[in-house]
Amino acid sequence: MASATSVVGTVDGNDSTTECVSQEELASVKAEMERRVDQLHSQLHYRQNVTVGILKDHCSSTNTGGAVETGDTVFMSTVFNITQNDADIIAYLEKVNQTINERLDSLEDSINSNDNKAGSFLNPAHNCSHILHQHPQATSGHYWVQSSPGYVVKMFCDMERVCGCDEGRGEGGGWVRVANINMTRPNENCPAGFRKVTDSGKTMCGGQSSRCISTTFSSQGLLYSRVCGKIIGYQFGRTNGLLQYISDNTVSIDTSFVDGIVLTHGSPRAHIWTFVAGHDQISTINEDCPCNSNSFSGTLPPYIGNDYFCDSAHTVNNQPPLSYLTNDPLWDGAGCVSGSCCTFNSPPWFCKNLSAPTTDAIELRICLNDGIDDEDVLFEIVELYVQ
Repeated sequence: MASATSVVGTVDGNDSTTECVSQEELASVKAEMERRVDQLHSQLHYRQNVTVGILKDHCSSTNTGGAVETGDTVFMSTVFNITQNDADIIAYLEKVNQTINERLDSLEDSINSNDNKAGSFLNPAHNCSHILHQHPQATSGHYWVQSSPGYVVKMFCDMERVCGCDEGRGEGGGWVRVANINMTRPNENCPAGFRKVTDSGKTMCGGQSSRCISTTFSSQGLLYSRVCGKIIGYQFGRTNGLLQYISDNTVSIDTSFVDGIVLTHGSPRAHIWTFVAGHDQISTINEDCPCNSNSFSGTLPPYIGNDYFCDSAHTVNNQPPLSYLTNDPLWDGAGCVSGSCCTFNSPPWFCKNLSAPTTDAIELRICLNDGIDDEDVLFEIVELYVQ
């Protein structure tokens, strides 16, 4: 499609399919389709007129008052088939034309039904906060947002205090949702490369053995400096938290430094948040969460700082079973034997202020340092917002 002033798209979490059309193109496409159909009609009618003329000439030259000869019968049959085919083509073209016009009219009506408020198609907003600033009573929903360079994208804006990040700021809402994976929905799929696992009525997305596997969520060119959201996950087997880094503190953010999920942006990777899956909720070994006890002696990776949640679904001080521990979700802020793990950084929602504004995509990685027959970290819900 030719370039245009603006391109329309729909982006909602993991549904990143985009239908491109511009305001200028809407009228030109419709006019062009009508012109082509009219042209074809003219050509077909011309063919019919020529065919009828040939038929008349033939009948005049062969009209002897006697019986119609075999050659005349074949000629008449051929002419009939031609005209019948032309009629079928015209009917088909008219049907195609009607379908196209209905589709374009529907889109045009949808556009025209919007007013000129910020967030409408005709007046896309700079971001969701811009909409809320101009219309404080705006409710959560899909709005048209101007991304760069010159693209208009329909995105979901949460106008509430979705993550609790705005407490004490005297404001709230205006967050753009960039990721929305919920495996409790029927027919929901995992991102490419992730394993889809169903166990005990739970459907989850898991990692791959002894490495990190990733997916990204585009900001659609929107400039943001804050990220918030939540990830609800599950533990399989003997996850061991940050042991990989604790055992070798040269391990970088680009490797499997953790059994868990890591959110980053940009290249080189800049850390946003880490979701650590500890060994169990009781012991104080270096495979466990630092929040289990003040006696934790490990050193945390400097690149994550305090921007992490840590949880385990195993509630006794022994080796976790090699099974999916679906009775206790991870990072949901509930069911912690060690209460501090349910209060440190107030899960399930995290809030992160970045060091500088960016338009980077957000990368999600599940990282494991052993095989999936021994350990796995899986997610059920991923919900991420930027502002």
